[in-house]
Amino acid sequence: MRIRRHSKTGKVNSPKLKKALMDINDSLGGGIPPVVLTNSTKPIIHTSGFIRSDILISKSIIDSLDPDELKGALAHEIIHIVRRDHLKLGVLFFFRILMFFNPIVLIAFRRIIQDTEKACDDLAVAISQKPLALASGLIKVYRIIEGDPLLRQKGRRLRLSLGLQAKKACLTERVERLARPRPNPDLNYPNARLVMTAMALALLLFFVV
Repeated sequence: MRIRRHSKTGKVNSPKLKKALMDINDSLGGGIPPVVLTNSTKPIIHTSGFIRSDILISKSIIDSLDPDELKGALAHEIIHIVRRDHLKLGVLFFFRILMFFNPIVLIAFRRIIQDTEKACDDLAVAISQKPLALASGLIKVYRIIEGDPLLRQKGRRLRLSLGLQAKKACLTERVERLARPRPNPDLNYPNARLVMTAMALALLLFFVV
């Protein structure tokens, strides 16, 4: 487990962050990606990099979330890296650009993003065992963004992650899913959904004009 300071950031010391990462590391049996700390006042928590990914998190996020919410949010981002979602979605985004004129492709791509976020929610809950904490964390970050006109204006350029770039309706659906009791997730099902949707997108690419 590795935590490093952003090159433009002063000293950041957070026992709460270290505790959350240690718990996740124990649940996964090690191998979690590096975490980069920043003193930014923006609510930042996202993965960066395609081949060698890490997690960027701001002090404001650490201060805003309670320990269980922080653990759920970090687990969500770590699962993105474990699943190599950035690499997969990068390839699919290339296909989307090629078929920019086809609205069906755009709908399919958005569906893939939504399914990916839900899968990471489910697997993060399997680690934290506290779905309501993850739901509460999503709501808190969303309210921080909505409550600040400057952040709301720059929302598309800020990589706030946790899937919060999506529409409000999608966020509501995710929170409602987390609030419903359900069995432990099938680890293979989310990937199967992603593969099936990707195949449909590929068919659209080559056969729909």
